Amino acid sequence: MKFRDSLRKHRIKAGLSQEVLADKMSVSRQTISKWENGDSYPSTKHILMLTDVLCCNLENLIGTETSQAETVSHKHKSRNIAYLIIGASAILAIALFTISIPCRFETYLNEYSRINSLKASAFDKLADNSIDEALAQDGFTNKQILGYGKTKEDGTFYIKCDVENSKTSKSCTAIIYLCEDNGSFLYRCQYSDDPNYHPDGDYYKVI
Repeated sequence: MKFRDSLRKHRIKAGLSQEVLADKMSVSRQTISKWENGDSYPSTKHILMLTDVLCCNLENLIGTETSQAETVSHKHKSRNIAYLIIGASAILAIALFTISIPCRFETYLNEYSRINSLKASAFDKLADNSIDEALAQDGFTNKQILGYGKTKEDGTFYIKCDVENSKTSKSCTAIIYLCEDNGSFLYRCQYSDDPNYHPDGDYYKVI
């Protein structure tokens, strides 16, 4: 209930006309009419006088409207706080992700520098699906690259994959050795039923 409606309600309840209430408040009837129409608002002094003349307390006269305003204000504050929390969380997540990118790249770079017995173009050959072609010749399909490394014996670069037999659908582990011969890459595939197998030497799991 707005103040204007509350004032009218309490005036009628007290059995007073606008003229009589105006006389008791030492204001004009038009002033009372403006208060009840919402065209103007009484001063603090007049509000306190109204509580005495109408025999009501301040909360009953204007409390409802004040509570509504406080409720709206509380909703706005809660919404703003929620937006602030969401925004801060998003910024934190972006910051952490941004920081992790160079860290991961540096890890891969360091690992690759330790197994660079072959040229970097070995990785480019992987992107050309050359490994898939080499496995297909043996009747296998590449399901996932599990890791990579170089052998301890002669430093040959290799890729470890999870493969599947195209005929029996049986899974196993494949070690594909990459060897360079006069600028060309040769592939030698080795298969094992042990998923944990990899040649002696450096080995790194693909993250």
